[in-house]
Amino acid sequence: MPSDIIRREAADFSGIAHRMELVRELNGVRWYNDSAATIPDATAAAIKSLSGNVHLIIGGTDKKLDFAPLDEVLEIPASIHLLEGSASIHMQKKMQERQIPYYGPFENLQAAVLSAFEHAAAGDTVLFSPGATSFGMFLNEFDRGRSFKSIVAQLP
Repeated sequence: MPSDIIRREAADFSGIAHRMELVRELNGVRWYNDSAATIPDATAAAIKSLSGNVHLIIGGTDKKLDFAPLDEVLEIPASIHLLEGSASIHMQKKMQERQIPYYGPFENLQAAVLSAFEHAAAGDTVLFSPGATSFGMFLNEFDRGRSFKSIVAQLP
């Protein structure tokens, strides 16, 4: 395939839903849906991929994974907004041990989004990258991602 066709197609590629998906830019704040990040490694990679002030929404249900990949990145976000869940208990403990401030845990995604909305300013990024499964609050990571996009779309 000719390189000009590849360049054109790549430039038009908007990405894959729920995987570092830019869903909105509002008042200079970029909102990313990374709901498919159901493991700590994926969340760590997402955090590292962004620059500037990142406001992280994280948490969910534990599936007995190692949370060590988060150790090197939890100090990066400008703020952390924690969803309730069994995995969140492990994340919360890590943040408390290292004296990393966080907000929550929030009983629903809307409350976590509103908290991040209050902390983000022009030039910042809000990243929804749970690092855990969605069970208990959502049917699956896609349902969770659609909910995030709907909540963000309704922000004033």
